[in-house]
Order: sequence, then structure tokens, then C-alpha cells
Amino acid sequence: MLSLLRPAATPLGLEVPPTWRLVPVHTLLRNVDVRTSTGDERLLSVTKAKGVVPRDQITDEPPRAESLIGYKRCKRGDLVVNQMSAYDGLMGVAPCDGIVTYHYLVFRPIADVSTQFLALLLSSDVYRQDFRRRVRGLGEALQANVRTPHIRIEDFLHTVAALPPRALQDEIAASVLKAREEIYAEIGNRKKMVARLEAILDAVVAEEMARTDAQPTPFKYLFKRRRETPLPGDETVTAFRDGQVTLRSRRRTDGFTEAVHEHGYQRVAEGDLVVSSMDGFAGAIGVAEASGKCTPAYHIWLPTSFMSPAFATIALRLLARSGYLESLAKGIRTRSSSFDANTLANLKIPAPPPEVQQEIERRVESVRASVRGSQSAIGKQIRLLRATDRSLHHAHVTGQLRSAAGE
Repeated sequence: MLSLLRPAATPLGLEVPPTWRLVPVHTLLRNVDVRTSTGDERLLSVTKAKGVVPRDQITDEPPRAESLIGYKRCKRGDLVVNQMSAYDGLMGVAPCDGIVTYHYLVFRPIADVSTQFLALLLSSDVYRQDFRRRVRGLGEALQANVRTPHIRIEDFLHTVAALPPRALQDEIAASVLKAREEIYAEIGNRKKMVARLEAILDAVVAEEMARTDAQPTPFKYLFKRRRETPLPGDETVTAFRDGQVTLRSRRRTDGFTEAVHEHGYQRVAEGDLVVSSMDGFAGAIGVAEASGKCTPAYHIWLPTSFMSPAFATIALRLLARSGYLESLAKGIRTRSSSFDANTLANLKIPAPPPEVQQEIERRVESVRASVRGSQSAIGKQIRLLRATDRSLHHAHVTGQLRSAAGE
């Protein structure tokens, strides 16, 4: 139920019940920096949904580092913070002894405090906003090609935490985690629905392409590269994994980095075929819906024959979704793989007559529009669930919401 206590204001403008104490974090935690000499300990990672988890539980990919020697050791119950993404709430409690990358900060309790409650409190919206204001480094928090912005240890430790009585800390933490588990289970179910719809679209595309017996033709005989510098005022164009290529401002701007110096940026014209060298294997291939500029990581192509960029997109995305493009990529891991323009130029795709291309485009687009409409509706549900999680999270850790056994 809602608290009827008169709230007290914290230095962050946060209102909490007057029975809660305002305590500097440095009186509760100390920074620990002990390095592994073997790299044999279990590697842990910080995630938004689950906090700190063993890395082998979330991915089969090998670590990006060749050696884990020099990584930081942590103990069960330590607070682990991603120093470069504290402003995004990336922190949690170590569930077991292990090691974490040296980009993380490890804090150990020196007082009777729930590190789980602290992790949830300090990852709530109001504290995230405060960390965003206090990150150090050149440029904004989401900028790239600069010294990476980060929260300094002393800034983190001098943050003022609003603490309820010790027993209530555990109760609140348990309530938040239980609600989050239920919400993310629902999000997971909806993501599976999105994946099933994508599989239906893939099957339709494969069936349509199988109907043509056109001779496979090297890509370089059908397209040529555009190599032009951007025009003043051009906006950034991004290729998304669902095949849409559009101005970033038309879709979303969060989650991207912005370069200070746009070395190698190139012009994209509406109607160009755009292929991401880094994400093309995952489907980031499509026809530009608007003119603008993009990074050197994209290959921009113009048709030199009867080949339609829209049909080429269908053919290339089929190869991407089937895993074939990934097999051509250069790199030791999926996250760092890429394929160059020459690889794409020598790739063979079907080249049926224009009327056949148009018919396949029409049928595929009809199914795609239906699938995308359903996926959009599910996406709205997912966003609502995430907003609910943030709202409940904030209400719990600030004392606005009580469980039945609360104060």
C-alpha cells in the first residue's frame, strides 16, 4: 500500500519516508581492486535484466579478451558496477565468487547494508540521471571516438543513498526482484512471438525465391559502389536488423554512439542499397528510405542493370537470415565479424527478369507488412512492460510502495 508518512527530500530531490537515513555510499562500501593471476575463476557479466550473472549462462561466445589474467576478482555479495554505463543502470550483486573485466568497479560492504537494495536504489531512474550528469571524459555520455565517459570511483562513493531499516531493505529488494522476474518473463514470451513471426516471413521469402530458376549472377555485375562525401546538413542514416534503412531520427536515437570526427562518412541517397559490414549477417540490409550520411561501416550500392535494389535486398537478407553471410564474414567472433565490399561484390544472387522481381517483391512485401504490423503491436506491449518495471522499481526503492509486510 502507499506510504502515508510525510516524505523527506534527499540531496537529489528524491522524496523518501522520514524514517529513512541519508547515508554517503563511502560509509557503506569500499572499492576493491584485486586482480587474478591465473584467469581461471568464473567470469561474471552485468546485465540490465538480471544484474550480475555468470557469463556462461547468457552466451556461448568466448570472451573478447585473449587472456583473463588481470581481471578483477570479486566475492559473492559484492556490488559490481559497469563504470562506463552506471548512468544506464548497469550494476548488480555478484551471485558467486568470480572475476569481472577491469572496466567494472567492485565494491564490498563495510556496514550492515543490503548490497542488493543498494544496487536497485542506485540503478533507479533518479540516480541514473545523476550519474549521467557526473560522468567524466570528453564529450557526452553516448559519444564515441573519445576517451570513454565513465563514473569516477570517488564520485560513486560520495553519492548519498536513502536507506530504510535493514529488514525493509531485504524486503524491498525481494519485492522488486520478484516483480521484475514476472515482467521479464512476459517480455520473453512476447519476444518469442516476434521471433516466430520473423520465422514465418523467412519461410515465405525462401519459398518465393525458390520459385525462380534465374541464373545466379555475381553482385558486382549488377551493382556498383557509391563513393560520395555527405552534403552539409545531412542527417545520419542507419540500417536496422529488420531491414529498414532510414534516418535515425525517424526511428530512434537512443543506444547509439556519435563520432566527434566523422572521418570516412559517406553519402546515402534515397533508393540506394545499403549493407552493413558489421550487422549485415544479422539482416541489416535494405533500401534507403531517405538521403543522408552514414559511417564507413556501410557499403552503399547503385544498380547498374535491370536489378531492383528491393529484390536484391530480399535475396541478400535471405542469405543473411540463413547464416550464409556469417560464414563469409572475417573475424573470430560474431560480435567482431564483418565482411568487406569485395566479398559482397563476388557473391552470386539470382537475377530474374524485372517482371519476376516485381512479382516476388509484391508478394513478399504483402506478408512483410502483415508481420511488421503484428510485431509493432507486440513491441508496444514490450515497451509498456519495461515502463511498468521502471515505475515499480522506483516506487519500491523510494518507499512509495509497500508490500503487505511493510512498515
